[in-house]
Amino acid sequence: MNTEPTPIHLKSSEKKAAEIVSNNNKLLTLLARAKDKAIENKGRVDGFWGQLFSLLRLVHAWINGDYRVIPINSTLIIVAAVIYFVNPFDLIPDFIPVIGYLDDASIIAFVMKSVKGDIDKFIEWEQNRIQQN
Repeated sequence: MNTEPTPIHLKSSEKKAAEIVSNNNKLLTLLARAKDKAIENKGRVDGFWGQLFSLLRLVHAWINGDYRVIPINSTLIIVAAVIYFVNPFDLIPDFIPVIGYLDDASIIAFVMKSVKGDIDKFIEWEQNRIQQN
């Protein structure tokens, strides 16, 4: 895991992540909201679309119990990033043209860097699973 300090504007999302990570229904609702928001704003999130959906797939596989080879701290920060993305009134409100998603992109990039090894292992697992089917 990355040793860089967590961005201050991600802290409140981390607290919420700790509250909902044990509730699969809440996590599934969060994932659905994130997916819907990303699809509705595809042009605005193109720069981090692939990274965001990697995180969503990882959490979904974790919820289903298909993929549990990830430390809880990594799961928490990933869920926190998804919560941050879903929140329209984050550091830079999403409705502000052009720059509204810059903070979301920076949070996704931070998380991708922070848990890169865990995400790489998940993507490798996912690719192996696809090849086997």
